[in-house]
Amino acid sequence: MRKSIPKDVAGEWEKVARVLDALGSDMRQSIFMLFEPGEWISVKQLSVRFNMARTAILYHINALQEAGVVKSRKRGKDVILSVDFEVVDRVADKVLAYIKKYGGSGK
Repeated sequence: MRKSIPKDVAGEWEKVARVLDALGSDMRQSIFMLFEPGEWISVKQLSVRFNMARTAILYHINALQEAGVVKSRKRGKDVILSVDFEVVDRVADKVLAYIKKYGGSGK
């Protein structure tokens, strides 16, 4: 067991943890995987797609937004959403870099 978290990781890992936590829910993973790059989907469309109340969908969307995975904007009365794949890509890169540096095999 390590005596402490490596110093070169500690500062940047908070963002990684927020994204991993947000994507830890099966429902949020399903929402995330519906989006094509650059696509905007309304909260109403997601509510219909998952047969869930708007408030239930918003609960999951808020978690994704707080982690920076999803961005939103207004379109008339609707709120539309898009996934920021670059955020998730940067997090995946940081996780892989950690594994390569501290995971033992160095592959």
